[in-house]
Amino acid sequence: MEYKFIKTSTFENVALLELNRPDKMNALCIEMVEELNHYFNSIPLSTYALIITGQTDFFCAGGDLKEMQGLTEREAQRRSTYVQNTFKLIHKFPFPVVSIISGYCLGGGLELALHSDYRIAANNARLAFPEVKYGMIPGAGGTVLLGEYMPASDALYYLTTCENIPLEKAVVCGLIQKLFNENELAVEIKKQVEYFNKTNPDAVKSVKLIQKSKAENNLTHIYELEANEFAQLLFNNGRSGIQNNFKQQ
Repeated sequence: MEYKFIKTSTFENVALLELNRPDKMNALCIEMVEELNHYFNSIPLSTYALIITGQTDFFCAGGDLKEMQGLTEREAQRRSTYVQNTFKLIHKFPFPVVSIISGYCLGGGLELALHSDYRIAANNARLAFPEVKYGMIPGAGGTVLLGEYMPASDALYYLTTCENIPLEKAVVCGLIQKLFNENELAVEIKKQVEYFNKTNPDAVKSVKLIQKSKAENNLTHIYELEANEFAQLLFNNGRSGIQNNFKQQ
Protein backbone atom coordinates (compact mmCIF):
# COMPACT_ATOMS: atom_id res chain seq x y z
CA MET A 1 0.00 0.00 0.00
CA GLU A 2 1.36 3.41 -0.95
CA TYR A 3 0.95 5.91 1.88
CA LYS A 4 -0.12 9.50 1.37
CA PHE A 5 -0.63 10.77 4.92
CA ILE A 6 2.07 8.91 6.84
CA LYS A 7 5.78 8.40 6.26
CA THR A 8 7.43 5.18 7.38
CA SER A 9 11.08 4.25 7.63
CA THR A 10 13.34 1.83 9.47
CA PHE A 11 16.68 2.60 11.09
CA GLU A 12 18.36 -0.75 11.58
CA ASN A 13 15.70 -2.48 13.70
CA VAL A 14 13.68 0.54 14.89
CA ALA A 15 10.61 1.66 12.94
CA LEU A 16 9.73 5.33 12.59
CA LEU A 17 6.22 6.51 11.74
CA GLU A 18 5.71 10.19 10.92
CA LEU A 19 2.21 11.65 10.60
CA ASN A 20 2.27 13.56 7.33
CA ARG A 21 -0.67 15.85 6.64
CA PRO A 22 1.05 19.14 7.43
CA ASP A 23 -1.41 21.39 5.60
CA LYS A 24 -4.08 20.23 8.08
CA MET A 25 -1.79 20.04 11.13
CA ASN A 26 -1.86 16.24 10.75
CA ALA A 27 -5.61 16.09 11.44
CA LEU A 28 -6.81 12.50 11.31
CA CYS A 29 -8.90 12.02 8.18
CA ILE A 30 -10.29 8.55 7.50
CA GLU A 31 -7.63 7.91 4.84
CA MET A 32 -4.88 8.57 7.38
CA VAL A 33 -6.49 6.19 9.87
CA GLU A 34 -6.77 3.53 7.17
CA GLU A 35 -3.08 3.97 6.42
CA LEU A 36 -2.27 3.65 10.13
CA ASN A 37 -4.39 0.50 10.31
CA HIS A 38 -2.59 -1.03 7.34
CA TYR A 39 0.83 -0.12 8.70
CA PHE A 40 0.08 -1.43 12.20
CA ASN A 41 -1.08 -4.73 10.69
CA SER A 42 2.01 -5.09 8.51
CA ILE A 43 4.90 -4.00 10.74
CA PRO A 44 7.25 -6.95 11.45
CA LEU A 45 7.01 -8.34 14.97
CA SER A 46 10.80 -8.60 14.99
CA THR A 47 10.95 -4.79 15.18
CA TYR A 48 12.81 -3.53 18.26
CA ALA A 49 10.58 -0.47 18.79
CA LEU A 50 8.17 1.85 16.99
CA ILE A 51 8.49 5.63 17.29
CA ILE A 52 5.52 7.81 16.30
CA THR A 53 6.07 11.49 15.66
CA GLY A 54 4.81 14.54 13.77
CA GLN A 55 6.46 17.87 13.04
CA THR A 56 7.95 20.54 15.33
CA ASP A 57 4.77 22.65 15.52
CA PHE A 58 2.22 19.85 15.67
CA PHE A 59 2.06 16.16 16.46
CA CYS A 60 -1.61 15.94 15.51
CA ALA A 61 -4.43 18.49 15.83
CA GLY A 62 -7.06 15.78 16.31
CA GLY A 63 -9.82 14.42 14.11
CA ASP A 64 -10.82 16.06 10.84
CA LEU A 65 -13.80 18.17 11.97
CA LYS A 66 -15.07 18.96 8.48
CA GLU A 67 -15.09 15.27 7.67
CA MET A 68 -16.91 14.38 10.90
CA GLN A 69 -19.51 17.08 10.32
CA GLY A 70 -21.13 15.07 7.53
CA LEU A 71 -21.45 11.76 9.39
CA THR A 72 -24.77 10.19 10.35
CA GLU A 73 -25.07 8.74 13.86
CA ARG A 74 -24.50 5.20 12.56
CA GLU A 75 -21.50 6.29 10.51
CA ALA A 76 -20.06 8.13 13.51
CA GLN A 77 -20.40 5.02 15.69
CA ARG A 78 -18.64 2.92 13.07
CA ARG A 79 -15.93 5.55 12.62
CA SER A 80 -15.30 5.75 16.37
CA THR A 81 -15.07 1.97 16.70
CA TYR A 82 -12.75 1.72 13.70
CA VAL A 83 -10.36 4.39 15.03
CA GLN A 84 -10.45 2.79 18.50
CA ASN A 85 -9.61 -0.63 17.05
CA THR A 86 -6.84 0.87 14.92
CA PHE A 87 -5.20 2.56 17.91
CA LYS A 88 -5.65 -0.56 20.07
CA LEU A 89 -3.51 -2.52 17.61
CA ILE A 90 -0.60 -0.77 19.35
CA HIS A 91 -1.39 -2.73 22.52
CA LYS A 92 -0.75 -6.01 20.74
CA PHE A 93 2.80 -5.18 19.70
CA PRO A 94 5.43 -7.10 21.70
CA PHE A 95 7.85 -4.18 21.30
CA PRO A 96 7.62 -0.68 22.83
CA VAL A 97 5.72 2.07 21.03
CA VAL A 98 6.86 5.61 21.84
CA SER A 99 5.12 8.83 20.84
CA ILE A 100 7.46 11.82 20.57
CA ILE A 101 5.27 14.93 20.77
CA SER A 102 6.07 18.45 19.71
CA GLY A 103 3.56 21.29 19.40
CA TYR A 104 -0.19 20.65 19.23
CA CYS A 105 -1.38 17.24 20.39
CA LEU A 106 -5.14 17.53 20.60
CA GLY A 107 -8.17 15.25 20.62
CA GLY A 108 -7.51 12.24 18.41
CA GLY A 109 -3.80 13.04 18.34
CA LEU A 110 -3.62 12.80 22.12
CA GLU A 111 -5.68 9.61 21.97
CA LEU A 112 -3.13 8.08 19.59
CA ALA A 113 -0.34 9.09 21.97
CA LEU A 114 -2.22 7.66 24.97
CA HIS A 115 -2.29 4.26 23.30
CA SER A 116 1.52 4.32 23.09
CA ASP A 117 3.58 2.69 25.82
CA TYR A 118 5.10 6.00 26.81
CA ARG A 119 5.35 9.57 25.63
CA ILE A 120 8.17 12.10 25.32
CA ALA A 121 7.18 15.74 24.81
CA ALA A 122 8.85 18.97 23.75
CA ASN A 123 8.45 21.98 26.02
CA ASN A 124 6.12 23.54 23.42
CA ALA A 125 3.68 20.60 23.50
CA ARG A 126 0.01 21.46 24.02
CA LEU A 127 -2.05 18.55 25.29
CA ALA A 128 -5.84 18.93 25.39
CA PHE A 129 -9.21 17.42 24.56
CA PRO A 130 -11.31 20.21 22.94
CA GLU A 131 -14.27 18.02 21.90
CA VAL A 132 -16.75 19.21 24.54
CA LYS A 133 -16.54 22.73 23.05
CA TYR A 134 -18.19 21.28 19.95
CA GLY A 135 -20.90 19.45 21.88
CA MET A 136 -19.23 16.04 21.60
CA ILE A 137 -16.65 13.86 23.35
CA PRO A 138 -13.39 12.12 22.39
CA GLY A 139 -14.23 8.99 20.42
CA ALA A 140 -10.98 7.02 20.14
CA GLY A 141 -10.18 6.10 23.72
CA GLY A 142 -9.63 9.48 25.34
CA THR A 143 -12.40 9.16 27.90
CA VAL A 144 -11.22 5.61 28.62
CA LEU A 145 -7.49 6.17 29.00
CA LEU A 146 -6.97 9.64 30.48
CA GLY A 147 -8.30 8.41 33.82
CA GLU A 148 -5.67 5.67 33.77
CA TYR A 149 -3.00 8.34 34.25
CA MET A 150 -4.66 10.72 36.70
CA PRO A 151 -7.44 10.72 39.30
CA ALA A 152 -10.95 10.54 37.87
CA SER A 153 -11.71 14.07 39.09
CA ASP A 154 -8.67 15.45 37.24
CA ALA A 155 -9.55 13.56 34.05
CA LEU A 156 -13.11 14.87 34.30
CA TYR A 157 -11.80 18.40 34.71
CA TYR A 158 -9.61 18.37 31.59
CA LEU A 159 -12.16 16.51 29.49
CA THR A 160 -14.97 18.93 30.34
CA THR A 161 -13.10 22.26 30.53
CA CYS A 162 -10.97 21.55 27.42
CA GLU A 163 -8.01 23.24 29.14
CA ASN A 164 -4.44 22.36 28.25
CA ILE A 165 -2.96 19.75 30.56
CA PRO A 166 0.11 21.48 32.06
CA LEU A 167 3.28 19.67 31.10
CA GLU A 168 4.49 19.68 34.70
CA LYS A 169 1.32 17.88 35.77
CA ALA A 170 1.54 15.52 32.80
CA VAL A 171 5.02 14.47 33.93
CA VAL A 172 4.04 14.04 37.57
CA CYS A 173 1.02 11.86 36.77
CA GLY A 174 2.92 9.71 34.26
CA LEU A 175 1.20 10.95 31.13
CA ILE A 176 4.57 12.25 29.88
CA GLN A 177 7.82 10.48 30.81
CA LYS A 178 10.37 13.05 29.61
CA LEU A 179 10.59 16.62 28.29
CA PHE A 180 13.01 18.00 25.71
CA ASN A 181 13.71 21.35 24.05
CA GLU A 182 11.33 22.12 21.18
CA ASN A 183 14.23 22.77 18.81
CA GLU A 184 15.60 19.27 19.34
CA LEU A 185 12.87 17.03 17.92
CA ALA A 186 15.23 15.39 15.43
CA VAL A 187 17.87 14.99 18.15
CA GLU A 188 15.40 13.27 20.49
CA ILE A 189 14.19 10.93 17.75
CA LYS A 190 17.80 9.97 17.03
CA LYS A 191 18.45 9.34 20.74
CA GLN A 192 15.51 6.96 20.98
CA VAL A 193 16.46 5.13 17.78
CA GLU A 194 20.04 4.68 18.98
CA TYR A 195 18.89 3.53 22.42
CA PHE A 196 16.60 0.78 21.16
CA ASN A 197 19.09 -0.40 18.55
CA LYS A 198 21.74 -1.00 21.20
CA THR A 199 19.43 -2.49 23.85
CA ASN A 200 18.64 -6.20 24.02
CA PRO A 201 15.21 -6.47 22.33
CA ASP A 202 14.20 -9.67 24.14
CA ALA A 203 14.74 -8.05 27.54
CA VAL A 204 12.77 -4.97 26.48
CA LYS A 205 9.90 -7.09 25.17
CA SER A 206 9.80 -9.12 28.38
CA VAL A 207 9.52 -5.97 30.46
CA LYS A 208 6.65 -4.75 28.29
CA LEU A 209 4.89 -8.11 28.50
CA ILE A 210 5.02 -8.15 32.30
CA GLN A 211 3.99 -4.51 32.73
CA LYS A 212 1.10 -4.77 30.29
CA SER A 213 -0.12 -8.05 31.79
CA LYS A 214 -0.03 -6.52 35.26
CA ALA A 215 -1.94 -3.42 34.21
CA GLU A 216 -4.38 -5.02 31.76
CA ASN A 217 -8.05 -4.38 32.48
CA ASN A 218 -11.14 -5.39 30.57
CA LEU A 219 -11.93 -2.04 29.00
CA THR A 220 -13.89 -3.38 26.02
CA HIS A 221 -17.30 -2.33 27.30
CA ILE A 222 -16.00 1.16 28.15
CA TYR A 223 -14.67 1.61 24.60
CA GLU A 224 -18.08 0.53 23.27
CA LEU A 225 -19.85 3.03 25.54
CA GLU A 226 -17.53 5.80 24.37
CA ALA A 227 -18.20 4.98 20.69
CA ASN A 228 -21.97 5.04 21.25
CA GLU A 229 -21.90 8.32 23.17
CA PHE A 230 -19.56 9.88 20.62
CA ALA A 231 -21.92 8.97 17.78
CA GLN A 232 -25.04 10.27 19.52
CA LEU A 233 -23.43 13.54 20.54
CA LEU A 234 -21.82 14.16 17.17
CA PHE A 235 -25.15 13.63 15.42
CA ASN A 236 -27.24 15.63 17.90
CA ASN A 237 -24.85 18.43 18.89
CA GLY A 238 -21.41 18.13 17.35
CA ARG A 239 -22.23 18.89 13.75
CA SER A 240 -23.76 22.26 14.62
CA GLY A 241 -20.96 22.93 17.12
CA ILE A 242 -18.33 22.26 14.46
CA GLN A 243 -20.19 24.50 12.01
CA ASN A 244 -20.30 27.33 14.54
CA ASN A 245 -16.57 26.93 15.18
CA PHE A 246 -15.76 27.38 11.49
CA LYS A 247 -18.06 30.41 11.27
CA GLN A 248 -16.17 32.06 14.14
CA GLN A 249 -12.75 31.53 12.53
